[in-house]
Amino acid sequence: MSIFLTLKRILRRLDDEGREHPLALVFVYLIFTFFVLFQSEFFALGYLPFQRTAYVTYAYRTLLVAFLFFGPAAYLLPSPWRWRVWLAGWFCFLAATTFYIGVVVSARPAIQAGHDRAEALSLGIRRTLRGEFPYSKLTESGNPISPLTASFLLALPAELTMRRPEVMSIFYLWLAVFVLAWQWERKKAPIPLSVLASFLLLNPVIINELIWGGDLLWCAVMLLIATLALDDDRWLLSAIFAGITLCTRASFYLLAPLWCVYLFRFHRQHFRAYLLATLSVILILELPFVFWSPKVFFTFAPLGVSSNKFGLPFPVHDNAIADLFNIFLPAGRARTTVASAIVLIISALAGFRIVNIVHFFVAQAALIGLSFFFMGFFFGLDFLSWIILPLLGALASWSPEEAKIKSR
Repeated sequence: MSIFLTLKRILRRLDDEGREHPLALVFVYLIFTFFVLFQSEFFALGYLPFQRTAYVTYAYRTLLVAFLFFGPAAYLLPSPWRWRVWLAGWFCFLAATTFYIGVVVSARPAIQAGHDRAEALSLGIRRTLRGEFPYSKLTESGNPISPLTASFLLALPAELTMRRPEVMSIFYLWLAVFVLAWQWERKKAPIPLSVLASFLLLNPVIINELIWGGDLLWCAVMLLIATLALDDDRWLLSAIFAGITLCTRASFYLLAPLWCVYLFRFHRQHFRAYLLATLSVILILELPFVFWSPKVFFTFAPLGVSSNKFGLPFPVHDNAIADLFNIFLPAGRARTTVASAIVLIISALAGFRIVNIVHFFVAQAALIGLSFFFMGFFFGLDFLSWIILPLLGALASWSPEEAKIKSR
C-alpha cells in the first residue's frame, strides 16, 4: 500500500508543482532516440543485446517505434493527463526493455549465456552445493573465481531455477530503481524522476552488464541500499547491507576507512554497534570458507585475485599516464603495496571532508574511480556501474537543504 501511496504523491506533485519540466521530457526523448539507435542492427553489429529473437524482437521494435512517434503527441493533452500518459508510457517502455533483455539472455545457449563472471558464479554455487570448496576450480577461460560468498547467495535463486545466475541482475536493477525513487521522494530532489531513471535504465554500461551477466551490478546496489538506509537512520539495516556489500567483492574493503570516519562523525551513538553488526555478517558469510582452505582463500582466490589486480601492467602506449606509471612504478608487489596504501589513506581523509549524504555518495564514486586508476585501467565498462550507482544516489539525495553546507 505504501508503494501506491508514494506513486500517488509523485503524480500529484507532477501535476500541481510541475516538477517534470517539459525540457526534462525533451532530454529523456533524446536519450530514448539514442536507445532506438543502439538497438538497431547497424549499430549493434549483430552480437549485442538486440539480436533477432523471433516475435519478441518484432513486438519490442514495434513498441519502440510507437513511443518514438506518438510520445510527443501526448503534449497536446490537458496537463494532468499529459504527465500521466508520459509517466505510464515511460514505465511501460522500461518494463518492456527489461523483459526483452531477459528473453534474449535466457534464449541463448548455455555456452553463450553470459560472461566469464557469470560462469564463475554458476560454478562457485554448484561446487558449494555439492560440498566442494568453490575457489579451487578455474573457469573455462582459465580464470579463478573472484566473487565472495554474498554474491553466491544473491545469485542463488536464478541458478537454482534456470541455471542463469546473471538473470538476477534484472531484479536488482529494478530494486535500485525503487530505492532511488524512494530517496527521491523522501528528499524532494529537484531533478525529474524520469531523468534519474533514464540515467540508470538507459545507460549503456548498465545495459552491457545486463547482457553479459555477472555480479557487479548488484554489488553496487547493495552499497546503495546500505548508504540510503544509513541516511534514513536505519543503522542496523545499513550495517547488514554494508556487511553483504563487503562480502560480494573484496575491492569494497578499500571503502572501509571512509565508512568508519563517516560513522564516527555523523552516527557516533551507533558506531560500535554498527561495526559489530557489520563484522558479524562478514564472519557468518566468510569464516566457513576461510577455515575450509585458508591458503587458497587468501593467496589464490578470492582475495588473491583482487590484490593481484593492483600489480598488473598498465596498457602499453594507451595513454601518457599509463606509460609514466609503467616507467616509475612497474608492475609487481611494490605497485600493489603503494596503490593499496594510497587508496586507503585517501579513503580515510575523504571521510573528514564529508558534510552530507551527497558528499558521501560522491566520495564513494571518487574512491572507486581512484582504485580503477591504480589498477592500470584493467577493468572494462562493466565495472563502471560501481561509479554510476553512487552518483545516481547523490542525484536522488540532493535537495535545497542538502545543498547547504553545514559542518557538524
